[in-house]
Amino acid sequence: MTKTYLPRLRKRSWRINSEASASVDSELEKFGKDGRKYEARPGRTPHETLE
Repeated sequence: MTKTYLPRLRKRSWRINSEASASVDSELEKFGKDGRKYEARPGRTPHETLE
């Protein structure tokens, strides 16, 4: 890889991660601040459902 390629790759990676984080945050807002609105899938723990 050339030196000029790495900064672009880092910038792209940061952008993709930021978009993914925003998407996850918007989904988590559905469960409220304390998460009490969250319901696990039948037969699964909340942790398994989030995986």
